[in-house]
Amino acid sequence: MADPISTEPQSQGDPYLAFQVSKGEIFAFAATSVREVILQPADSITPMPNVAKQVLGMFNLRGRVIWVGDLAQLLGLPSQFRSDRPEVPLLAIEHGNVLMAVMIDQLGGMVWLNRQELQPISGPAKLQTFCRGERPATETGRAIRVLDPTVILNPQHWSL
Repeated sequence: MADPISTEPQSQGDPYLAFQVSKGEIFAFAATSVREVILQPADSITPMPNVAKQVLGMFNLRGRVIWVGDLAQLLGLPSQFRSDRPEVPLLAIEHGNVLMAVMIDQLGGMVWLNRQELQPISGPAKLQTFCRGERPATETGRAIRVLDPTVILNPQHWSL
């Protein structure tokens, strides 16, 4: 990432995996919902016909077919997908028995956040739908919006 998410030392709270999606905005998933970080060759993601625009396609991960979604488009942000990229950074997120990979722009790192200290996010209603809250910007770090994997993985958000 261009600048650090935070220079604060690891502190109290739960671990979250932070990343950029679009326009340098920082988001995070609880570490328990991230199954794997994947650098997937762009040409190995097979586009599918008659799917929503935010569905990029699918690929084979060790014998399992994984759907790939454009997280930026889902959140109402400009897409960062470029097929000329040698590899596409993906987060395989999981809730219950649902597993899906979402494309991100750039991986950040682990941050520790106290869920009780998250504040409601400002911004478009569509973005608020997918977020549990945010840690506002501090002197030592940028704002981090925490995404809700149960909402993100809801099939209604990925269908036509």
